[in-house]
Amino acid sequence: MAGDTTLGDSFLDLTVVAHQVLRQFWRELTQDGFKEWVLAAPTRYQKWWLNLVEHSPGHVVVETTLILFIIWLIFLRKTEDPAKDETFLTEQEIDLLVKEWKPEPLVPATDPSWDGEDEEALVIEEMQGTRVVVKEKILLNLASFDFLGLAGRPEVKDAARAALNKYGCGSCGPRGFYGSIDVHVGAEQAMAKFMGAEEAISYSDAASSVSSTLPAFAKKGDLLVVDDGVYEPIQTAINLSRAQVRWFRHNDMEDLKRVLEGVAREDARLGRNVLEQRRFVVVEGLYKNYGDLCPLPALVALKKEFCYRLYLDQTFSFGCFGKGGRGVAEHWGVDLGEIDIMSVSISHALGSVGGMCVGTHEVVDHQRLSGAGYCYSASAPPFTSSAAIAALELLEKEPGLVAKLQENASFLSRNLRKIPGLEVRSEEVSPILHVGLTQEGGWGGRKYEQEILREVSRGCVAGGYAVVTSKVTCLVEEREGGRGGERAGGGVALALPSLRLTVSAAHSQAELQGAVNVIRKVVGAALKKRKQSRG
Repeated sequence: MAGDTTLGDSFLDLTVVAHQVLRQFWRELTQDGFKEWVLAAPTRYQKWWLNLVEHSPGHVVVETTLILFIIWLIFLRKTEDPAKDETFLTEQEIDLLVKEWKPEPLVPATDPSWDGEDEEALVIEEMQGTRVVVKEKILLNLASFDFLGLAGRPEVKDAARAALNKYGCGSCGPRGFYGSIDVHVGAEQAMAKFMGAEEAISYSDAASSVSSTLPAFAKKGDLLVVDDGVYEPIQTAINLSRAQVRWFRHNDMEDLKRVLEGVAREDARLGRNVLEQRRFVVVEGLYKNYGDLCPLPALVALKKEFCYRLYLDQTFSFGCFGKGGRGVAEHWGVDLGEIDIMSVSISHALGSVGGMCVGTHEVVDHQRLSGAGYCYSASAPPFTSSAAIAALELLEKEPGLVAKLQENASFLSRNLRKIPGLEVRSEEVSPILHVGLTQEGGWGGRKYEQEILREVSRGCVAGGYAVVTSKVTCLVEEREGGRGGERAGGGVALALPSLRLTVSAAHSQAELQGAVNVIRKVVGAALKKRKQSRG
């Protein structure tokens, strides 16, 4: 209360002083008249100024500086006239520079070897189980990623149809903004339960689940140590993260250890605090561009030794490996807790559309505000989530689908290896088989091999089998991969040209043997023709 009284007294004193000043001003103005008061103003200002110099010289210095600055700003400062062109170039020189200037392309140039392939593209008009209709011709489908054959199952189609009738087609927005439907949550819960994880988060597209998940955790200044054989969505994720990148040779654990040891030496030399930088080892479970598995136990051992986090992309390995189809972690007997971040796809083995990230509550919850595809993209149509739930139930009821898939993959791989002039570069149990020419088959460089493989692909289509050549898009710095796998420098290694055959559990061995017979015939004819043309 005493403080309040003192504040009130001070305000009252200030009011009284102001009133007295105003009364004195009015008295002088009425006594002397307005004209005399104005003429006497310079004298009064001089007295005030001298009194100020005597009692507060610092105030005088500041005020004088401000007055001089204002005078300079108004009267002395020269501003440039933007209308005046003071360039030192003549009109002829300007015209010459404009003529010579060549803008960079907005997108990278396409591979010349792809010229004319648009006309040869297989446009599917209808699907009939393991077969597709292209230009009214029925072909055995060896090109899609429906590994378990669930896309055509009536249970999956019925679930999608029922959801379409109930919810309509779209979801009307992102998950956090009117876009969450009960089947989205149901699909996440079903996937988390199936994988033995705490939670799961779903994305409307398999590729965007990868390109959103990794940048949600790795930012500018963080470090990514990446296998140089990764496919396009991971390359997109690397670009979006803006993190520092170190590359190691594809599936080479000795080279990975060399890179990690090099980073550790840099830390010691620079006195860097490793806790101030998030660090990840980034791999695929099954590599799309190679068809081989990552050595997960060795990766887990190295990430523990050097204190890194492990990001595992199971887009193509989920549903294809492990006794129950849970991917390479189950295949190698690695506990899910050893993998820090894991992406899986429902677009391939489950025959639906979309992707998910499974893990701990912290990993999943962080993405609900940091995953770009979750926050800003429309959520998946409800019927795709319903289809994924139905397909997941079928996978749980029929784990033999995984064994059948691997049996078919081994059968096709073994028989393709018997064809003279061809080599299978993928693992025997991989449902993605990359088949290229051997050196004995007349390998004479990338362009030469691409031309022969395209000819083989056309021959297979003519023979009733949808077989395609592999195309690799490099969204980061690329470098050529030698036949022996030797690499130099940084960036993504450009895989060798190959035919890419995909196997399904729905294929019969008779169908696969028919494909082998046609490929043997077409390859033999193509190599013979090339050999004759080269003299």
